[in-house]
Amino acid sequence: MQRRALLKGVAGALMFSGVAACSAQSGTVAANTSAIAITRVDGDGQKFIAVAVQFTEPIATAKLSAAAFTVDGRTVTKVYANTAAAVAEQGADGRFVIVELSPDDEGAALWTPASGGAAPKITMAATSVTKVGAVTAVSGTVFEPTDTAVPVSSVVSPIVDDFKQLSFADPATGQTLPYNLFVPKGYDPAKAYPLVLYLHGASVAGAGAKGALVQGLGAVAWASPADQAKNPAFVLAPQYATAASGDAGTTLNLLTALAGQYNLDKSRRYVTGQSTGATLALGITAAHPDLFAAAYVVAGQWPATLPKKPLWILAGEGATPASPSPAAHATWPSTATAADVAALEAKKATVNVVGITGGSAEQVAYTLPGIREWIMKQATAPTPAQ
Repeated sequence: MQRRALLKGVAGALMFSGVAACSAQSGTVAANTSAIAITRVDGDGQKFIAVAVQFTEPIATAKLSAAAFTVDGRTVTKVYANTAAAVAEQGADGRFVIVELSPDDEGAALWTPASGGAAPKITMAATSVTKVGAVTAVSGTVFEPTDTAVPVSSVVSPIVDDFKQLSFADPATGQTLPYNLFVPKGYDPAKAYPLVLYLHGASVAGAGAKGALVQGLGAVAWASPADQAKNPAFVLAPQYATAASGDAGTTLNLLTALAGQYNLDKSRRYVTGQSTGATLALGITAAHPDLFAAAYVVAGQWPATLPKKPLWILAGEGATPASPSPAAHATWPSTATAADVAALEAKKATVNVVGITGGSAEQVAYTLPGIREWIMKQATAPTPAQ
């Protein structure tokens, strides 16, 4: 009886985890695996770029083959083990097998901007994965091939998942504004933190609560682990139902409300925006010159006179605005690099104006960390000791 109960418990553990396995000496226990979708936000929006297949014990990454897995409707580009459901430059023995997928697949894009009267759309990552080859664990256990396709049961969205989805009911305007807020990890109320306000463009208006996060890098870039390691900061990304200009008052009141909840550094508030969001960013900066220390504006409509503030402007070729003196100007290809940023920054101008050729300024803008670092160095007054 004890032996029968023990065998029943072992089989149950394998079935619960959904793993088909056999040892080097024993027969096969048939069962399914569990699968987790992994996404990534690029300059042109969120993409479904990998599936993590979970096993009951660490898998030997050196013994994995890309041919061991197929994913319905997708192109498998790389397979390796990892200790977490996350993509990595190199594999490591662990309980997750990461099946990377081509970001150029037709089914990769999860974000569709508004176009031709159609509303923007956020698509849920969905597919199924089949283990068509043997997978070997570190212990020597072999997980045999199976004909069973396992559907994705959950989704991991790095950085996007770190934002809170909230709403602000403004008693002054009567409007309710949904917004996304990133709070720095290890937030210490005794320290004052910078805040970055991201304003999305018209093609994002009316999307779901996370639209401002998944449409491109405008919000999530500032919350990336690399950026936060250098400059821990709050990131605020309102989600507007229509073109943002009518919500300017509510947005400013939201900033005031957040300053009452968190210790925000008033000398290091920044604003950035794309398209109509860029236009709104410039308008707010001009109307409230002491509110933001600097602005980063991308592909907007430019006023006749730009605010006399530290500005970094990216626009399409021939669409760069007239700018106050002194200003530094440059034309970059869509493949611009950190070296291009450094060369323009070396001119030490208050206003930097760049025209992008051969590509979209909006897709390039937030792929260049040097610009974000320049923005974060600006302050309206000496930053308090932290």
